[in-house]
Amino acid sequence: MSVPPPDSPPAATAQDGQQPADGQGVPEPPKLRRRPMLIALSVLLTALGALLGAWVLTGLSGTESYIAVREDVERGQQIEASDLVQTQLRTDSAVQPVPWDLRRSVIDGYAAVDLSAGGLVTPDSVTSQYEPAEGQSVVSLALEPGQVPAGELKVGAPVEVVMLPEEDIAQTSDNEQTYQGSIFDVSTARDGSTRLVSVRVDQGSAGKIVPYAARRQVALFLVSTQNGDGTSAPSGDAGDTGDTGQPTTDPSATPSATPSATPSS
Repeated sequence: MSVPPPDSPPAATAQDGQQPADGQGVPEPPKLRRRPMLIALSVLLTALGALLGAWVLTGLSGTESYIAVREDVERGQQIEASDLVQTQLRTDSAVQPVPWDLRRSVIDGYAAVDLSAGGLVTPDSVTSQYEPAEGQSVVSLALEPGQVPAGELKVGAPVEVVMLPEEDIAQTSDNEQTYQGSIFDVSTARDGSTRLVSVRVDQGSAGKIVPYAARRQVALFLVSTQNGDGTSAPSGDAGDTGDTGQPTTDPSATPSATPSATPSS
Protein backbone atom coordinates (compact mmCIF):
# COMPACT_ATOMS: atom_id res chain seq x y z
CA MET A 1 0.00 0.00 0.00
CA SER A 2 1.37 3.36 -1.00
CA VAL A 3 1.62 6.24 1.48
CA PRO A 4 0.37 9.64 0.27
CA PRO A 5 3.01 12.31 0.10
CA PRO A 6 2.99 14.88 2.89
CA ASP A 7 1.24 18.19 2.29
CA SER A 8 3.57 20.81 0.88
CA PRO A 9 3.88 24.04 2.95
CA PRO A 10 1.90 26.98 1.62
CA ALA A 11 3.76 29.46 -0.55
CA ALA A 12 4.91 32.61 1.14
CA THR A 13 2.96 35.71 0.24
CA ALA A 14 3.69 39.42 0.43
CA GLN A 15 1.31 39.69 3.37
CA ASP A 16 3.52 37.40 5.42
CA GLY A 17 6.46 39.72 4.99
CA GLN A 18 8.39 37.03 3.07
CA GLN A 19 9.63 36.96 -0.44
CA PRO A 20 7.55 35.04 -2.94
CA ALA A 21 8.76 31.64 -3.91
CA ASP A 22 9.64 32.77 -7.42
CA GLY A 23 12.12 35.30 -5.99
CA GLN A 24 10.30 38.47 -7.31
CA GLY A 25 10.11 41.48 -4.82
CA VAL A 26 7.06 43.67 -4.04
CA PRO A 27 7.02 46.84 -6.30
CA GLU A 28 7.90 50.02 -4.44
CA PRO A 29 5.30 52.84 -4.30
CA PRO A 30 5.88 55.71 -6.78
CA LYS A 31 7.85 58.62 -5.44
CA LEU A 32 6.04 61.99 -5.31
CA ARG A 33 7.76 64.76 -7.21
CA ARG A 34 8.02 68.08 -5.40
CA ARG A 35 7.14 71.20 -7.35
CA PRO A 36 8.90 74.22 -5.82
CA MET A 37 6.98 76.69 -8.00
CA LEU A 38 3.60 75.56 -6.69
CA ILE A 39 4.82 75.71 -3.10
CA ALA A 40 6.17 79.22 -3.56
CA LEU A 41 2.93 80.35 -5.24
CA SER A 42 0.77 79.02 -2.39
CA VAL A 43 2.94 80.78 0.18
CA LEU A 44 2.70 84.02 -1.79
CA LEU A 45 -1.11 83.85 -2.08
CA THR A 46 -1.41 83.17 1.64
CA ALA A 47 0.72 86.20 2.45
CA LEU A 48 -1.29 88.43 0.07
CA GLY A 49 -4.56 87.27 1.62
CA ALA A 50 -3.31 88.11 5.09
CA LEU A 51 -2.19 91.57 3.99
CA LEU A 52 -5.50 92.26 2.27
CA GLY A 53 -7.46 91.23 5.34
CA ALA A 54 -5.35 93.44 7.57
CA TRP A 55 -5.85 96.43 5.21
CA VAL A 56 -9.64 95.99 5.15
CA LEU A 57 -9.78 95.64 8.93
CA THR A 58 -7.68 98.76 9.42
CA GLY A 59 -9.84 100.79 7.00
CA LEU A 60 -13.13 99.77 8.57
CA SER A 61 -11.97 100.28 12.12
CA GLY A 62 -11.37 104.02 11.50
CA THR A 63 -14.74 104.87 9.87
CA GLU A 64 -18.15 105.71 11.28
CA SER A 65 -21.65 106.09 9.83
CA TYR A 66 -22.94 109.66 9.56
CA ILE A 67 -25.94 111.50 8.12
CA ALA A 68 -25.69 113.16 4.72
CA VAL A 69 -28.30 114.88 2.57
CA ARG A 70 -29.59 113.07 -0.51
CA GLU A 71 -31.11 116.18 -2.15
CA ASP A 72 -30.93 119.93 -1.61
CA VAL A 73 -32.86 121.09 1.45
CA GLU A 74 -33.58 124.81 1.71
CA ARG A 75 -33.37 126.75 4.93
CA GLY A 76 -36.63 126.51 6.84
CA GLN A 77 -37.75 123.38 4.99
CA GLN A 78 -38.84 120.42 7.08
CA ILE A 79 -36.50 117.44 6.79
CA GLU A 80 -38.00 114.08 5.84
CA ALA A 81 -36.54 110.61 6.09
CA SER A 82 -36.21 110.42 2.28
CA ASP A 83 -33.91 113.47 2.37
CA LEU A 84 -31.24 111.62 4.38
CA VAL A 85 -28.64 109.07 3.34
CA GLN A 86 -25.99 107.11 5.25
CA THR A 87 -22.32 107.74 4.53
CA GLN A 88 -19.06 106.28 5.87
CA LEU A 89 -16.31 108.64 6.97
CA ARG A 90 -13.14 108.47 8.99
CA THR A 91 -13.42 109.96 12.43
CA ASP A 92 -12.14 113.54 12.43
CA SER A 93 -12.22 115.85 15.42
CA ALA A 94 -12.38 118.90 13.13
CA VAL A 95 -15.77 117.83 11.71
CA GLN A 96 -18.65 116.81 13.96
CA PRO A 97 -21.51 115.48 11.82
CA VAL A 98 -24.55 113.82 13.30
CA PRO A 99 -24.11 110.01 13.64
CA TRP A 100 -26.48 107.84 11.62
CA ASP A 101 -27.82 106.28 14.82
CA LEU A 102 -29.30 109.69 15.76
CA ARG A 103 -31.20 110.19 12.49
CA ARG A 104 -34.56 110.07 14.29
CA SER A 105 -33.66 113.32 16.02
CA VAL A 106 -33.11 114.95 12.61
CA ILE A 107 -36.25 113.69 10.86
CA ASP A 108 -39.16 116.19 11.07
CA GLY A 109 -36.73 118.93 12.09
CA TYR A 110 -36.08 122.10 10.12
CA ALA A 111 -33.01 123.11 8.18
CA ALA A 112 -31.37 126.05 9.91
CA VAL A 113 -29.20 126.66 6.83
CA ASP A 114 -29.28 125.63 3.18
CA LEU A 115 -28.17 121.99 2.91
CA SER A 116 -26.60 120.89 -0.37
CA ALA A 117 -26.95 117.39 -1.78
CA GLY A 118 -24.13 115.18 -0.50
CA GLY A 119 -23.33 117.49 2.40
CA LEU A 120 -23.06 116.34 5.99
CA VAL A 121 -25.66 117.19 8.62
CA THR A 122 -24.21 118.87 11.71
CA PRO A 123 -26.01 119.70 14.96
CA ASP A 124 -26.01 123.42 14.08
CA SER A 125 -27.63 122.85 10.67
CA VAL A 126 -30.85 121.39 12.10
CA THR A 127 -33.32 122.90 14.53
CA SER A 128 -36.44 121.44 16.08
CA GLN A 129 -38.37 124.71 15.76
CA TYR A 130 -37.73 127.16 12.99
CA GLU A 131 -38.16 130.44 14.85
CA PRO A 132 -37.01 133.98 14.14
CA ALA A 133 -33.78 135.06 15.74
CA GLU A 134 -33.59 137.49 18.63
CA GLY A 135 -34.74 140.96 17.62
CA GLN A 136 -36.84 139.65 14.72
CA SER A 137 -40.53 138.99 14.16
CA VAL A 138 -42.61 137.17 11.57
CA VAL A 139 -45.60 138.85 9.89
CA SER A 140 -48.12 137.04 7.71
CA LEU A 141 -49.26 138.54 4.42
CA ALA A 142 -52.22 137.43 2.30
CA LEU A 143 -51.29 138.55 -1.20
CA GLU A 144 -53.36 138.52 -4.36
CA PRO A 145 -51.88 138.16 -7.86
CA GLY A 146 -50.20 141.45 -8.65
CA GLN A 147 -49.15 142.00 -5.05
CA VAL A 148 -46.52 139.29 -5.11
CA PRO A 149 -44.15 138.07 -7.83
CA ALA A 150 -45.26 135.03 -9.78
CA GLY A 151 -43.23 131.88 -9.53
CA GLU A 152 -41.49 130.16 -6.66
CA LEU A 153 -40.63 132.09 -3.52
CA LYS A 154 -37.75 130.42 -1.73
CA VAL A 155 -37.38 130.47 2.03
CA GLY A 156 -34.69 132.95 3.05
CA ALA A 157 -34.94 135.05 -0.12
CA PRO A 158 -34.53 138.80 0.58
CA VAL A 159 -37.69 140.86 -0.04
CA GLU A 160 -39.14 144.26 0.64
CA VAL A 161 -42.66 144.85 1.95
CA VAL A 162 -44.38 147.94 0.52
CA MET A 163 -47.22 149.70 2.34
CA LEU A 164 -49.82 150.73 -0.25
CA PRO A 165 -51.67 154.07 0.04
CA GLU A 166 -55.20 153.82 1.40
CA GLU A 167 -56.74 156.15 -1.19
CA ASP A 168 -55.77 154.31 -4.34
CA ILE A 169 -53.81 151.10 -4.39
CA ALA A 170 -52.50 151.79 -7.87
CA GLN A 171 -51.31 155.28 -6.97
CA THR A 172 -47.86 155.80 -5.53
CA SER A 173 -47.23 158.21 -2.70
CA ASP A 174 -44.27 160.18 -1.47
CA ASN A 175 -45.00 158.74 1.97
CA GLU A 176 -44.82 155.17 0.72
CA GLN A 177 -43.13 152.97 3.31
CA THR A 178 -40.94 150.01 2.49
CA TYR A 179 -39.51 147.53 4.97
CA GLN A 180 -36.81 144.96 4.40
CA GLY A 181 -37.20 141.31 5.33
CA SER A 182 -36.79 137.73 4.14
CA ILE A 183 -39.16 134.90 3.26
CA PHE A 184 -39.95 132.73 6.27
CA ASP A 185 -42.69 130.47 4.87
CA VAL A 186 -44.90 130.27 1.78
CA SER A 187 -48.21 128.51 1.20
CA THR A 188 -51.34 128.86 -0.91
CA ALA A 189 -54.82 129.59 0.40
CA ARG A 190 -57.79 127.36 -0.32
CA ASP A 191 -58.98 129.60 -3.15
CA GLY A 192 -55.85 128.61 -5.08
CA SER A 193 -54.86 132.18 -5.97
CA THR A 194 -54.09 133.92 -2.68
CA ARG A 195 -50.57 133.34 -1.50
CA LEU A 196 -49.89 133.29 2.23
CA VAL A 197 -46.38 134.58 2.75
CA SER A 198 -44.72 134.84 6.15
CA VAL A 199 -41.95 137.43 6.18
CA ARG A 200 -39.25 137.78 8.80
CA VAL A 201 -38.65 141.43 9.63
CA ASP A 202 -37.15 143.58 12.33
CA GLN A 203 -39.27 143.84 15.47
CA GLY A 204 -39.62 147.57 15.03
CA SER A 205 -41.05 147.06 11.55
CA ALA A 206 -43.55 144.33 12.45
CA GLY A 207 -45.92 146.62 14.36
CA LYS A 208 -46.10 149.02 11.40
CA ILE A 209 -46.69 146.31 8.81
CA VAL A 210 -49.49 144.46 10.59
CA PRO A 211 -52.22 147.18 10.21
CA TYR A 212 -51.58 147.35 6.47
CA ALA A 213 -51.45 143.57 6.20
CA ALA A 214 -54.83 143.28 7.93
CA ARG A 215 -56.35 145.57 5.27
CA ARG A 216 -54.38 143.77 2.54
CA GLN A 217 -52.74 147.03 1.57
CA VAL A 218 -49.29 145.55 1.16
CA ALA A 219 -47.22 144.30 -1.73
CA LEU A 220 -44.08 142.26 -1.88
CA PHE A 221 -41.16 142.27 -4.27
CA LEU A 222 -37.94 140.32 -4.38
CA VAL A 223 -34.57 141.98 -3.87
CA SER A 224 -31.72 140.99 -6.17
CA THR A 225 -28.70 139.39 -4.54
CA GLN A 226 -26.44 140.52 -7.41
CA ASN A 227 -24.60 143.79 -7.73
CA GLY A 228 -24.59 145.77 -10.93
CA ASP A 229 -21.31 144.19 -11.98
CA GLY A 230 -22.76 140.66 -11.65
CA THR A 231 -21.07 139.84 -8.33
CA SER A 232 -23.03 138.64 -5.34
CA ALA A 233 -24.13 141.29 -2.92
CA PRO A 234 -23.60 140.71 0.81
CA SER A 235 -26.48 138.64 2.05
CA GLY A 236 -28.23 139.06 5.35
CA ASP A 237 -31.50 138.18 7.01
CA ALA A 238 -33.98 140.62 8.32
CA GLY A 239 -32.51 142.28 11.34
CA ASP A 240 -29.05 142.26 9.76
CA THR A 241 -29.88 144.80 7.09
CA GLY A 242 -29.71 147.79 9.35
CA ASP A 243 -33.49 148.19 9.41
CA THR A 244 -34.47 149.94 12.62
CA GLY A 245 -38.18 150.03 12.04
CA GLN A 246 -38.07 153.13 9.92
CA PRO A 247 -39.22 153.13 6.30
CA THR A 248 -36.57 152.95 3.62
CA THR A 249 -35.78 156.37 2.19
CA ASP A 250 -33.92 157.50 -0.90
CA PRO A 251 -30.42 158.69 0.02
CA SER A 252 -30.48 161.09 -2.93
CA ALA A 253 -33.22 163.08 -1.25
CA THR A 254 -30.97 163.97 1.68
CA PRO A 255 -29.35 167.37 1.08
CA SER A 256 -25.58 167.36 1.36
CA ALA A 257 -23.72 170.12 3.12
CA THR A 258 -21.39 172.17 0.94
CA PRO A 259 -18.55 174.21 2.40
CA SER A 260 -18.87 177.97 2.04
CA ALA A 261 -16.23 179.78 0.05
CA THR A 262 -13.98 182.02 2.10
CA PRO A 263 -12.92 185.16 0.24
CA SER A 264 -9.21 185.58 0.04
CA SER A 265 -7.75 188.68 1.45
